[in-house]
Amino acid sequence: MNNYKKWLMVLCLGVFSSNLAIAQKPQIATVDMQKLFKEYHRTIQTHEHFAAEYTMIQKNLDVRRAVVRRMSKKITAIAEELKKDGISDEDKKAKQSEGRLIAQEIKFAQRSIQLFGVRQRAVVAEKKALSMESIMTEIKKQVSAFSEKSGYNYVFDRSGLSSNQIGFFLYLKDAKDITAIILKRLNETSHQLDS
Repeated sequence: MNNYKKWLMVLCLGVFSSNLAIAQKPQIATVDMQKLFKEYHRTIQTHEHFAAEYTMIQKNLDVRRAVVRRMSKKITAIAEELKKDGISDEDKKAKQSEGRLIAQEIKFAQRSIQLFGVRQRAVVAEKKALSMESIMTEIKKQVSAFSEKSGYNYVFDRSGLSSNQIGFFLYLKDAKDITAIILKRLNETSHQLDS
C-alpha cells in the first residue's frame, strides 16, 4: 500500500506539473517593425514633408547657381572684348580689373553656395531624424500596449536581420503575427488625433 501511495503521489505531481507547464506556456507574437514604420501614414507624411524641404533647398541653390552662371557669362564677355582690336590700354586694364573682381565674386559665391547647401541639408536631416525617432517611439508604445493588453509574453521583430542579412528567428512555434493589427490601430488612432 505504501508503494501505491508513492506511485499515486508521483502521478499527481506529474499531472499537476504538466498542467502547470501548459498553463504557463508563454504567449509569443511577431511584428514586422520595418513594415509598420514604412506603411504608417505619419511616416509617409513625414517623408513627403522633408522631401519638400529638400526640394526648397535645391531650388534656392539653383537660384544662387544661376547668379554665378550670369557672372561667368560676364567674364566671357569681358574676355571677348579684350580680344578686340583698337581697345585702349586704359580700357584694357579696367576690363581686366573688372574680370578679376567678378572672378573673386564667383569663387566667394561658389563657396557660399556649398556651405549653404551643406548647412541647410544638415538642419533638415537632423529634424527628419528626430521626427523618425518620435514615430518609432510611438510605434513601439503601440506594440507594447497591444501586447500587454493581449497577454503576450514576448513579441519579436521579425524584420530584424543578422550581419548575414538572415532573419534572427527562422521558426517560432505558435507565434502570431500582429503587424496588420498594430498598423491598423496606429493609423486609426493617429487619424482620430489629427481630426
